[in-house]
Amino acid sequence: MLGFRRYRPGATVGSWGGFPTIDPQRCVLGLPLAVECRHCVDACPQSAITQDEEYLAIDLEACSSCGLCQPACPQAAISVFESLPKRDDTALAACRVNNAGVLPTLGCVHGVDLAILAQMHEQGVRRIVGLLGACSACADCQGPRIEETLAAFNHLAESRGLAPIVYTVETDINARKAARFQREETPDPTRRGFLFQCSGHANENARAQHDRRAPLKRLLERRSYAGRQDTIFPFVPAIEASTCTGCDLCLRMCPEQALSISRDDGGDVCYCADAAACTGCGVCTQLCESGAISLLAMVSQVENTVPLLQSTCRDCGVAFHRPDAGSGLGPLCPVCAQTRHHARLFQVLP
Repeated sequence: MLGFRRYRPGATVGSWGGFPTIDPQRCVLGLPLAVECRHCVDACPQSAITQDEEYLAIDLEACSSCGLCQPACPQAAISVFESLPKRDDTALAACRVNNAGVLPTLGCVHGVDLAILAQMHEQGVRRIVGLLGACSACADCQGPRIEETLAAFNHLAESRGLAPIVYTVETDINARKAARFQREETPDPTRRGFLFQCSGHANENARAQHDRRAPLKRLLERRSYAGRQDTIFPFVPAIEASTCTGCDLCLRMCPEQALSISRDDGGDVCYCADAAACTGCGVCTQLCESGAISLLAMVSQVENTVPLLQSTCRDCGVAFHRPDAGSGLGPLCPVCAQTRHHARLFQVLP
């Protein structure tokens, strides 16, 4: 379990909101079991985000406030700006080195992520106007472009019968015209302060209230319109029944509860996958020792139930289950089968 901190807080904040803040309730590095994640560290062009065994830290003097760490985080746990100013159905994305001399609305236009796009779409935005500088000469301009992120978002939206968002680059907007755009942003109290300690016991109400990903999840939960069966999801968890041991570790550790045990229409117990909740964080694939879980990107919902066989271990007496892969269910639970012993010493209590 890591701590989260920002240091050298005397650095000057940008006019659009400023420096990255980390929500420790969403970051996977705060989970009880150790997992690896370096998305934000690797995405930072200034090496301002560092990670060791104790902290994920942000050096505010080194940080350029580009915001490229924001789309890199699958959990939407890191935030540099939370919205774009808009007028009617148009939002303004003016980078801090734009050629029009307009007051910037974000560090880099390529810092826009799916969560921001879903939020703007909910607010009625159907067009984003970009005011750019010389991207090819910018030291911060690395990684995926806004065009790629927007293409992915429009793929998700159109598969649900929703209107896309159009992106255009403008050169004739002056400061007076840009001032007509107004930012609709609700202050988030979780962004206050410079030291965050991860307790491991997240308040679910507070988490839901300040979850940047909530608009995106609402969009993903929409069903496809009549005549379309290919509703697309950013990530879809898939469990290979023939290799899954039924240990349930992926279910217990998934930060979004995208994997669960439920009953199908026939009343049989099964593993279920909720593609709308999956962020693609990869915790499940890291922790699965048998390699039974994979994450499929930008596909329609695959078969999301895996039937389970249930039994009681012959040696330790613990109830267990395992996916029905057609080979039946042995007499031993996964622990006893692995240790090959016949003593309760190896019994795993729930």
